[in-house]
Amino acid sequence: MKKSLIVFIGICIVFICRSGYCDEVDNDVSEYLEHGSVNWSQYYIQARATGYPSKNITSHKIIANAKKKAMQALLETAQSVRIDSFTLVKNLAAENNEILTGITRMIQDAEIEDKKYMSDGAVEVVMHLSLNGGFAQLVLPDDIRQVETIKQAVPVKKFSYFTYEIKTKKKYTGLVVDAKGINVKPAMIIKILDENGKEVYGSAFVSREYVVQSGMCRYVKSYEKSLKNLRVADHPITVKGLRTAEKKQTDIIISNADAAKIRSAPEHIIFLKNCRVIIVID
Repeated sequence: MKKSLIVFIGICIVFICRSGYCDEVDNDVSEYLEHGSVNWSQYYIQARATGYPSKNITSHKIIANAKKKAMQALLETAQSVRIDSFTLVKNLAAENNEILTGITRMIQDAEIEDKKYMSDGAVEVVMHLSLNGGFAQLVLPDDIRQVETIKQAVPVKKFSYFTYEIKTKKKYTGLVVDAKGINVKPAMIIKILDENGKEVYGSAFVSREYVVQSGMCRYVKSYEKSLKNLRVADHPITVKGLRTAEKKQTDIIISNADAAKIRSAPEHIIFLKNCRVIIVID
């Protein structure tokens, strides 16, 4: 019976991995902090805590105690989220009480994601909070503004060969930056610069609507899998990160040639505005 159960569990694991779930988890970039973790691939923070049994305490109360501790851990983790190279959420909250109040309210409305019952009667709970939506709206600076919809100019069809060229050219659908090996630190606000320090991608290129909904970029571990990610669709521009900017480990420098490749694609204005960017890191 025991052997059959082990075989069954093994089959289930194989099935789950083949379905892509294990690949997705393995590809996630998570930053582990003192009180919880930040998943920079799925864009949420997570915390867990345990409620312990004692005399005359109900299971409901054990779970409530665990949830209370998890919420506090979630709040501590939220304050440690990196906005940019020099700023954490707690730095913003120190200057604006409304930020901490708003995050606290969102955490109070958060649901328990998972529960684990221990043999001694203890219960571990897991809670998470998305960095998108209300959280992003609270912490993003005002200089990230809504960008009006960009209308592409329709070329005048003067020559048949020009018309053919327009119809057959495959447009780029996103940007993938291979930043492995240069010690990039994930953040909510980033910059991609050329070798002269000029911005190729940053706050001025994005629309607040898209940053709030899905973040300026996503971080993943696998370069090969990033090329198939729906965020950048099926034909992204790919560039190599040379190094991080001086004293700014969230910002990436790429070659002037790669920067020119991005700027020369007319559609870059749209896919950068829509935050269709993936960064591959260790």
